[in-house]
Amino acid sequence: MLRIEIKKMMNNFENIVVTGASGAIGKAFINNLSKYQEVKTIYAFSRTKQLYSSLKVTSQVINYENENEIEDAAKLSSLKAKINLVLVANGILHNDVVFPEKKLEEISIQKFQEIFYVNTILPSLIAKYFIPCLSKETAIM
Repeated sequence: MLRIEIKKMMNNFENIVVTGASGAIGKAFINNLSKYQEVKTIYAFSRTKQLYSSLKVTSQVINYENENEIEDAAKLSSLKAKINLVLVANGILHNDVVFPEKKLEEISIQKFQEIFYVNTILPSLIAKYFIPCLSKETAIM
């Protein structure tokens, strides 16, 4: 039943955007969505250039800390057609600077700001610029 519903939904998703495309979740979305015949284009945004086997995927490097680049990404993604689906796969639990604190002394403003930006502010900025580019009939974000 669920597969039938997903298949019906996919009929409306020709132009897809995935942010956070270099992470495991973003890559999984891209690899699975590119298998659908109905999907024509997938814009994959990440901080580093990625290679994908599907010709449907356009990989773009983006600096998520530059709001103008987020706006440009939305414009680029909707140049040929309105966007039908935006998947925000950005997120952080830890990286080379931010990691789970084991002691109270390890807590810092810098770590909290990094986590808050990536997990809260960035998705809001993505919504700010991508929502106006969504198809009114078929969009999901």
